[in-house]
Amino acid sequence: MILYSCGKCQRGHGETFIDMKNNGKGAAARKTSMSEVQADVDARTHVNFPVLGNMDDEKYLKEFVFVPVVQSPGIAFISLANQLSRTEVVALTWNRSLPIVCLIVVMGVTVAVLIWIAVSIYLWTLQRN
Repeated sequence: MILYSCGKCQRGHGETFIDMKNNGKGAAARKTSMSEVQADVDARTHVNFPVLGNMDDEKYLKEFVFVPVVQSPGIAFISLANQLSRTEVVALTWNRSLPIVCLIVVMGVTVAVLIWIAVSIYLWTLQRN
């Protein structure tokens, strides 16, 4: 996408290229943390992925041009909750499954009543004949 968008620079920089191994300073392009990515943004390295920002941002770090490319829903942080005891886990599981248990019981009783009505009507018609 960048090669297609930028193509050959008309201001004398020449053909656009993406170096996946080295940044603009000749150091390794691969970063292991977001702080390394942020520290690598300068006048020599023109693009870093990912760069986090809002879709309406125009500048990154108040100096560099920011062009939003992909909109994402955000970031989710997963954290461990307090450890529950076994009895709390069983009680929580029972409370959460209670609605489905009630639904199964109600549906079973409904089907039983419908079968009872159908059999009663069938037996009543047999007795009349």
